[in-house]
Amino acid sequence: MKKAICTINNRTYEAVNFEEAEHFELIKAAMICPQCSQQAFYRRVTKNGREACFGASHTEGCTLANNHDDLQDVGNEVNATGQRIVVNFGNAIVTDTNQTMDLNTLLQSLMESEEFISSGAIIEVPGRGEYVASELFVKFSDITDEHLGSYCGFWGNIKYAKVTGNTMWLNSGGPDDACANLDKSYFDTVYQRYNIKDETEITGANILVFGELKKSKIKDKKFVLITDPDNFTLQMPVKKTGTTAAGSAPATKIVVVNKTSNSECKELYELIASITDVNMELAQYIQEYVKMENAVRADIDSIQDRIADLVCRAGLLAEKLVEQPNR
Repeated sequence: MKKAICTINNRTYEAVNFEEAEHFELIKAAMICPQCSQQAFYRRVTKNGREACFGASHTEGCTLANNHDDLQDVGNEVNATGQRIVVNFGNAIVTDTNQTMDLNTLLQSLMESEEFISSGAIIEVPGRGEYVASELFVKFSDITDEHLGSYCGFWGNIKYAKVTGNTMWLNSGGPDDACANLDKSYFDTVYQRYNIKDETEITGANILVFGELKKSKIKDKKFVLITDPDNFTLQMPVKKTGTTAAGSAPATKIVVVNKTSNSECKELYELIASITDVNMELAQYIQEYVKMENAVRADIDSIQDRIADLVCRAGLLAEKLVEQPNR
């Protein structure tokens, strides 16, 4: 795709100059397809002639889906060109023989390309060395004790996320399954990056995290400690409504932001804001009217009291005149 929408600011960006966008590192993980609203990823210009573009796992029927977008052939492409892939944590240097991939693109490749997962492509991790793709990337469900102490790119689905004390547990399954741990000092960074309010919104997301697998001495649970927010990425789940019973049709997905509803939502928000303003103005008028009415009632009561006093005085004067003899 040549364009994608950012869910943080609802702006549409073009791939050709996307890296020049303000807050590029923040917004690149929050892009979606303009038509089907599936999460999108960004791929830089490659040395084999491919221009920068956005890609996504499009829903069936999306007209923006095409072979240029997907990464099914990543493994074959890398092997054919003889390029090494440099993992881009945000500061990778591109050379004539290297192709860089950010974490979001790597995660998308792992999710969609069996060829890439099992390939012998050389992956260069800055500051760590070179690895073979089939050995570097380990799915959470495939983790064993043999991986303890190993530095890998662990990936998979987050079944549920939970904060306990100063740690966020990104669990890939049950109590015995491996997880990724995030320190409290990074919570706000992650919430801002993915435009979420708390850890509950991470449930169902896919994750790729680079780090060393360890085991908790207390719970005997394997975990990867996230020592830097740039060492992992999330692909957030598409929000949906309803449930799917056995044998029933899948639940309808609710689009968070799309090309049509975006303008409608904006118009709705403007209408609500206008109604709110009118209501506030009406309330002020009512308050002023009540004050005015109270003032008028006070004046009326005062006038009535004066009239009653005058009537009373007139009556007394009339009685005196009647009692006096005619002169």
